[in-house]
Amino acid sequence: VIQCIERAARFAKRHVEGLNARLIAEDIPDDLFIHAERVALEQILFNLFINAAEQCNQFNKRQGQIQITVRRLEEALPSVQIRVTDNGPGIHYCWWEEIFEPGFTTKDNGSGLGLHICRQTIQQLKGTIQVRSSALWAGTTFEIILPAVPPKS
Repeated sequence: VIQCIERAARFAKRHVEGLNARLIAEDIPDDLFIHAERVALEQILFNLFINAAEQCNQFNKRQGQIQITVRRLEEALPSVQIRVTDNGPGIHYCWWEEIFEPGFTTKDNGSGLGLHICRQTIQQLKGTIQVRSSALWAGTTFEIILPAVPPKS
């Protein structure tokens, strides 16, 4: 997982910094693995990073902060939780599901396909993506849960 985050962050860096935002990924465990095509997870993360940077820059109020956190969830089915949190204007709760529908966009030049494709891909990987928290001017957190590969004993 950590390699996918690092690669997606590297690909997104110029665009994110051009929007006066920065990616922060600290203390990401290097022993978390999932069954997924590396490129698929990188594309999902890249999309979330770019969307977050664009939201942070929407009103040019302050420098955007995009925090990436990852942890293992020890539940009936061991999973990996990836959270991407920004300090942008937030997403109104009435749109939390609608943003994943094809064609839905709040951008002037958006296609409305990015988050839809992210959700479709994550569902194919037997995972979930959802908005976990968002309040006006308090930012947004997207949470991805994917089944973990059991650690080697």
